[in-house]
Parts: sequence; structure tokens; C-alpha cells
Amino acid sequence: MNVLFYSVPIMDFAGGRLIPAGQDFPPNCPSLSTYLLAAVLRDAGHRVSVIDLVAVGSISLDLDDADLNGAGLIAISATSLNWPAVLDVIGQIRAADVTAPVVVGGVHPTMFSDYILSDFQTIDYVVRNEGEVALTDLCARLEEGEDVSSVPNLSWRTSDGRVVHNSVAPVLDVDRLAALPLPAYDLMPPGIYPSLPIQSSRGCPFSCSFCSTSHRRSYRGVAPEDFVDKLEAVLALGRNRVMEPDLIQIIDDEWSINRKRSTAILRELDRRGLEVQMTYDSRANDFLLDDEYIELVAPHTAGVLVGAECGYDDGLRRIGKGTTTERLRDCAALLHRYDIAHCAEFSFILGLPWESKEDALETVRFAFSLASNFGVTILLQWYWQLPGSHLWDASYARGIVAPAMYNEFGFFRNLYLFSTGNRLEVDEVWEVMDVIDTLTSVLVLRGHDRTAIRARPPAPIEINFPEPTVSRRKVHRCSLFAEASVRWIGQATEPFTMIELQVTGAL
Repeated sequence: MNVLFYSVPIMDFAGGRLIPAGQDFPPNCPSLSTYLLAAVLRDAGHRVSVIDLVAVGSISLDLDDADLNGAGLIAISATSLNWPAVLDVIGQIRAADVTAPVVVGGVHPTMFSDYILSDFQTIDYVVRNEGEVALTDLCARLEEGEDVSSVPNLSWRTSDGRVVHNSVAPVLDVDRLAALPLPAYDLMPPGIYPSLPIQSSRGCPFSCSFCSTSHRRSYRGVAPEDFVDKLEAVLALGRNRVMEPDLIQIIDDEWSINRKRSTAILRELDRRGLEVQMTYDSRANDFLLDDEYIELVAPHTAGVLVGAECGYDDGLRRIGKGTTTERLRDCAALLHRYDIAHCAEFSFILGLPWESKEDALETVRFAFSLASNFGVTILLQWYWQLPGSHLWDASYARGIVAPAMYNEFGFFRNLYLFSTGNRLEVDEVWEVMDVIDTLTSVLVLRGHDRTAIRARPPAPIEINFPEPTVSRRKVHRCSLFAEASVRWIGQATEPFTMIELQVTGAL
């Protein structure tokens, strides 16, 4: 069977036209799920092709493409973020009278399979959860003209329009994960992406309340030697196709959660003399048991993201993060001591559903202290209701959110949707942003780069309630800056001068 995969970017309107947005502007890394599933089907004897719209930077299709018109099945992976673009792509396909069945999979279709098949007649099948076995079985059944009622993880429509959800297969165990083929990166357009992604584990043993990651409470880590074998092969495959061939993106939910396994992987890299650089996510706690892990991982670290989330312990408890502000601070200090703080980003969430303005400011101040004292970069992101999390599920049960809200481009600019998860008043949001701006100016005075704290106002607030007048904000920032300056005088080698105040824009 001829199977065509589309890799679809996150898109939004800017200046009246659709452009790539978020992590797909510029293209960061190819879709692992798309290229892995293409490899799985190719190994099963099917002819596969990939049209990588993320690399193209557009969702305008070439409707005369031979792969499109010759396809026996069209497959697309979707998240909530790229779902509007996926619907647009499918709409173009159907408008061109292409009749090949369309199957969608990924986290968003998994959650809303019934809604999707009931409301979108342009979509024929949904694969829920893992796709390797389901998609292979579906192709075999379609090629032979057989019934699909036994394909695991599949949702489909009967001839009379009834939606059927087949039973869910057990998740792939570590041996089956290790046996998966290399992703079909040979089908990837060369010279577009900086580096290639790879997965050493699947799932996460935790279940944080805000997180919409798939396979929570379902962690499976591939054996160290099996993973390093695959990593070497992926590096070779990407040698002439990516811009930074010695950089690899480990896209595990938490790559170091099994510290013994991660340490063994790092030892195996060193034993083989692989001077690979990695980006990865780690929990703060993983660095703190002893120095062995950080000693091994530091030379290979090109970037590490630490999901800090809250700057106060009650918030961390309510999220279910399993850490404390003391541990977050100790982690930042350790990264500084091993000279990789400049590679580290600590991400925080502002405006969680229970938070007051003071809660949000407590997170801002704590984050500022980490950047100031240890040189880590801070990402401050406003909370958004994304499907799949416990918080979203609670809002859905109350009837204040629905899957249809994620069908249109720019849903993250929707004021109502933002307000369903955030209780701060508009003026309070701007006050928090004022404090962030002021503390960023203080960091600059202390010799840090202005990008040490990265934050933007929530788009719905910025669009619908533009920031207060310049004069009002200037006065507010001046008072905030004076307050911050007084707090810093005792630590500063020299007091702030009027010139410094003027340079930072506080006056």
C-alpha cells in the first residue's frame, strides 16, 4: 500500500496571513512520531512518503503531488496546538476530491476520537494511544479489503455512521521499543533542521495536574546499550542532513527519571568515545542524589530544561511535582558549580487556576533569585488550558471548556478560554508583567543578559486590554525599581546611580 504522511506545523495568523508559530518557527526538529511510523510501515513492506510541511513552513498543499494522488492511506499526527492546521490540510485534500482514507493519531485525536469522528466526516479513522501496531494492522486490513474491527487502538465509523472504539492494546514494552526501526530520516528534507530527535524512554511515572503529556504513569526506559546503538545510528543518518550533526535532542518526557539508567547511558557514550551534545529535560531532584550524574552529563549538555513550575511549596504540592523550592534552588546552584547553568532553562507557570496575584509574584521573585544568583535562564509562561491535563478535565466536567474550542487558528488568543483557567484580573496581570520588567532591568544592572528572564503577557490580555498608558506604567515601574534597588543595595558592590536608573528605563 502507498501511505502518505503529512508532518503539519503549528500555524497562526499574523498580518493577515498564516505563518508557522511556536516551536515550529523556526523549524526546531522533525516530528519523531511521523518519521518513526513511516519507518515501521516501510519495514512492513509498504511504500511510504513524507511531506514535511514543518520544513516547508506552509500548509498550502501541492494538490498535483503524485504521492498525494497515488496514496492508499493518508496519515497525520496531531497535538492540540497544530490541530487547526491539521483540519485545514485535510480540508484541502478533500476539496481536491482525493478519496484516500485519512487516519489521524497523536495526543489530541486520542482524547477526542468520538467527537472527531462524529463531527468531521473528512476523517475516516483515529488511532488512539501508541500507533506502531495499530497503523501496521490497519494498513494490512485495508490492503486486503478486510474488516477493521479487530485493529487495536482504532476508532472508526460503521456504514450507518455509528462510531466504534476498538479495544486498546498493551503499551509496547522495553524490548519492543528497542526493536523499533530507525526513524525514516532519510526521507527528511536536508539542511532545514538543526538536529535530530531521539527517544530513550516513553512515558512518565508522574501525573502533574497541569500536564497533558501522553502515557502518564507509564514509564518504559530502553536498556542503555540498546539506546546508544540507536543513537550512533541516528547520528550517522543525520550527518549530511542536519545543520548540527553532533547535537541530538532527547525528547523523553523525563530522560533522567531513572538515574541509574541515564548514568549507564552516559558511561556507555564515554566508553565509545562519542562526543555528542544533547538537549534534554531533567527533574531538579535527579541532580541532587549525588554528583555522579551531573559529572557525567555536564560534558554532553548543550541544553537542559528543568520544569520548576512554581516558586512556592504549596503550589508545587498542588501540581504534584514531587519537589520543593529548596531542591530547585539546590539544583540551580549545582548546575552553576558544574558550569552548565548557562545551558539551563527553568520553566515556571504563572496564573494557575488557584493562584492569586501574590502567588504569581512569589513565583516571579523566586525565579528571579535563581537567575540572579546562579545564572540560569528563566521561562515564565502563563497557564493555558490544554486538553489532556487533570486541570483541563476538571474544567471540562464543569462544562466551561470543550474540544470544539481548539478547532480554530489562534485559540490561544481566545480571551474566554484564557479566563477559564486564570483568576487574575486584567490589572493584576499587567502588575505582574511590570514586576517582571523591573526585575529584568535589575538583572541587567547586575551584568546579566536581558534574555535571562523570558516572558510575554498573555496574548488575550495584550490584544483585548492593551497595556496601561506609558506615563502610568513608567511611574509604576519607577516605584518598583526603586523598591528593588533598595533591596539590592546591601548586596551590591556599588549603589545604583541615576545614570543606571535611566539606562534601564526606570526613569
